[in-house]
Amino acid sequence: MGIPYKKITLLSLVVSTHIFSHEVSRLHPEEKKRIKALDLVEINRHTNNFKSNKNIHPMMKSQILYLMSKGDQVGALRKYRQYFKKTGQHNYKLLREMSLAIIEQAVSWGEEEDTLLSLIAMEIAQEDSFTHHLGKLIHSKYYPVQAKTLSLLRRIDNEYSEMLIKSCLSSQFIMLRLEALSILVQKHNESALGQVEALMNMVHHFYHPMFVDFYALAGTKYAISVMKQMISNKNLNLNLATILAARNYRIEEMIPNLRHSLTHTSPIIQEAAAVALGSFSDSYSLSRLKTLSTSSHEETKLAALLALYSMDQKDYKDEIINLAKNGNLFAISSLASLDNTRRALHEIYYSDDNNLRINSALSMLEKKNPLSIPVIKDLITLDSNVFYIEVVNSPGKCFRALRLKPLSSLEKKEMIPMVKSHTVMIQNQILSKTIDLPRDKFMKIIDDIFLKKRNTLIPTAIALLENFDDDESKAYLSKKATMPGAPFIRTACHLSLWKSTKKKQHKEAITSWIKQFGKHEMISIQQKSTDKDSKKNQISEYELSLEEKSHLLIQAFLNISYSREKAGLDCILEAMINGHEKNRIPLAGVLLKTIQ
Repeated sequence: MGIPYKKITLLSLVVSTHIFSHEVSRLHPEEKKRIKALDLVEINRHTNNFKSNKNIHPMMKSQILYLMSKGDQVGALRKYRQYFKKTGQHNYKLLREMSLAIIEQAVSWGEEEDTLLSLIAMEIAQEDSFTHHLGKLIHSKYYPVQAKTLSLLRRIDNEYSEMLIKSCLSSQFIMLRLEALSILVQKHNESALGQVEALMNMVHHFYHPMFVDFYALAGTKYAISVMKQMISNKNLNLNLATILAARNYRIEEMIPNLRHSLTHTSPIIQEAAAVALGSFSDSYSLSRLKTLSTSSHEETKLAALLALYSMDQKDYKDEIINLAKNGNLFAISSLASLDNTRRALHEIYYSDDNNLRINSALSMLEKKNPLSIPVIKDLITLDSNVFYIEVVNSPGKCFRALRLKPLSSLEKKEMIPMVKSHTVMIQNQILSKTIDLPRDKFMKIIDDIFLKKRNTLIPTAIALLENFDDDESKAYLSKKATMPGAPFIRTACHLSLWKSTKKKQHKEAITSWIKQFGKHEMISIQQKSTDKDSKKNQISEYELSLEEKSHLLIQAFLNISYSREKAGLDCILEAMINGHEKNRIPLAGVLLKTIQ
């Protein structure tokens, strides 16, 4: 006897999924054919059950849910498309059940990649119905799964989510325990500090500096009393972390302890304490700061000079400028915060030393000086296959500067992907600051990015242009939407223009691109290796790299979902049927978001 339509619940879909996906895949081909034939017989039974009913729609819905329960997601989606053609309208309730089933099946498979994709789908959908899954996944044996689950729980504010976050304190991964503690402290959980102390006492003292911010975040009388003990601890790194936290979280109760730190024997502690007291404008420290301004350690001296300058001791500016002219990168970076340093920055800018020029240009950019544009352009558009940008911190971690280094100088070649990614992040940060330059100067930088086809910067460049929200920006993007040999740029421009104008030609261009590249995996969880000697893995300038296509596909589908148009829904369904099978899971989240 066939299964009545009303009895096919979402629970039954999930229960039968594991059998279909894993057990059947291991059978002999002939056995698979037999099972497929039996499935067809079962579907026919459903059909016979509805022969007496003139309305074929319930029968089709029953078939769709049956196929989904067997794990035949593509078959169910195709059957739904037939259902849509017959009815002429979408069944949002049915689409929701199918989307939930796809996500729940991915969770039930238990594979790391599928589970992560299901979590991404949950994040896109932003529904409360997935909380029970998070309760299971927070105890996953995979670190990335636990980390992503914890990230989603952070956004949910109820007792159950807080209980799940607490359960993560027993995770085998120390970094996840720390993250869970951070969340609980920020939520002002009553037992959070006790948990912090318990974990801190369990780990080696080397890790103790990582706990200081928890006490600073709490900000209670007890927490501050603990920080006062930490700042006088023999562990130099713990001292430093406490001083930095006192400054960053503006804990004025720590000022007397900071004054005492100025007399510390370590120049690292002196540097941090001087900067902290300068931020509090503590006039009681003037005498000691003046003594430190003659220190033989340049960063300690710089910290004292800047603290004095911040307390209206303007005569010390010349000494800061002298440090900068003598090549101290941290002093050059500090000139951005001082008045009337234009001439000094210009002098350093024309130095033969690249690192001096770069840091002076960055300080000039902070002051919105367009003279910095040539160096800024070169820094932003440098070839990341040849050079990388290194962030240099002062010993007391109070000052920062940048250095340009050849990629070939890296001793550990496995570090190359990470430093290249970090370089791109810094370039985008610098690019974001150029929007404060005069419009015509800013557009020169944008032009250079488009001309050199620096695709890693294109999303930020377009976002900055969108901020103007004027005809000039739209005209510029319209022109670049026809740029030859640059599919990433063209599609990104069409996407931006469609969001702002909703014109048909832009949506058609995006839809066409989705159909062309929809078989590409949207989100790659595992790092893929490439064979430089293999011609099929080589990428020409007319093709798109994996990361670029991923970015565009995700943005295109999300914006299609936000439009809530029938054509957009059809596009998502088409991609779920004929696109990459791994895309089906995050697209189920997009579909849920669309029909909300």
